Amino acid sequence: MKKEFEKFIIDYKKTYYDCLSRFNKSYNSDLVILLYHGITKYKSKGIENISKKHITEKEFYSQMEHVKKNCNLLSMDEVIYCKESNKKYPPNSVVITFDDGFENNYTTAAPILNELKIPATFYISSGMVNSKELFWADIIEDCINRCKASNINILLEKNHSFSLLKRTDKIMAMQIIKNYCKANHKDKKNRVIKNLINETLINPDEKHSLNYKKLNWEQLKELDKNKLFIIGGHSTFHDILTKQSDDSMADDIKMSIDLLEKKLEHKIYHYSYPEGLEDHFNLSVKKELKSIGIKASPSAICGLNQISNDLFELRRIQVGFWGLPFPFFDAFLK
Repeated sequence: MKKEFEKFIIDYKKTYYDCLSRFNKSYNSDLVILLYHGITKYKSKGIENISKKHITEKEFYSQMEHVKKNCNLLSMDEVIYCKESNKKYPPNSVVITFDDGFENNYTTAAPILNELKIPATFYISSGMVNSKELFWADIIEDCINRCKASNINILLEKNHSFSLLKRTDKIMAMQIIKNYCKANHKDKKNRVIKNLINETLINPDEKHSLNYKKLNWEQLKELDKNKLFIIGGHSTFHDILTKQSDDSMADDIKMSIDLLEKKLEHKIYHYSYPEGLEDHFNLSVKKELKSIGIKASPSAICGLNQISNDLFELRRIQVGFWGLPFPFFDAFLK
């Protein structure tokens, strides 16, 4: 299990740095889509936010100042327009996107974007709006972070004992369990989550970290009214679409979009895949999205985009995730 965790980190960073190595050759003509999850003002406790899914307000402001000064900032609507018109993306084109729907998108990120007049798209797991429930990945993090036991036993493919004595033990346990859940069917994922809650004796709760708080509908409606911002879907409860039956996947997509359209009172044309790596979307998922009017759905696969790229296979760069650098500072400014 330890070797699997170490391999995950090594492979993830290698993919990212392979992408960065191509930046200097490609950034003038290729589209860069940056992927964020949260922008935080708060100091984390224990292993909460250890992956840096939420980057600091200071970091985000600096990054947005850079792209505002040096790049052509596009909206996802403009990306679709370029593709449908077969027009090349402007030089140094960049799109800002957020996944999930954390409250700090509204309280911290949006004011910065608004001040600098930067367009952004927010992909929302609509069933989590107004909810005090945690995203399933955050449940894993919260349970392990606050667990007082020295070890826990969790049934994955077989029963596995995890030491929680040290900080590094907790990080490894969290990521191994997350990776197992991401690789398996929704029912197995739910079984593991239930097992983890029972084993750690932790009641997952957003009150233990302000970063866990989700948007409410009034906040989302306010974001939606801002002409700089676009709202898109991101499943209902952040279940991976390919880890469900086809009927369940179709219901998930339809429910997530129906809820957004009912609350926001307009058609939704944008989507992004939960988790978004190679095995998290397929032809059936894309067909279902297109059938309800979705025009584009970027992945979370690391890379750049040419005008020839399929709008349902666009690549993005996750900023800050597991310590990965903001690509422009790391590559463009050398």
